[in-house]
Amino acid sequence: MDLKLHANATTTPKTRAYIQASTASVADLAVELGVNESTVRRWKGRTSVADR
Repeated sequence: MDLKLHANATTTPKTRAYIQASTASVADLAVELGVNESTVRRWKGRTSVADR
């Protein structure tokens, strides 16, 4: 599989899908995944897991 991520990406498509499917709070997901809460909010609000 040829996966090309943005150079500054902190998540993978698999992680993004996990964020979108999760019912956990933004804060809990951020701690669990080691990313910023704004990153979690951004991916919760998108319908795709691909980089823009």
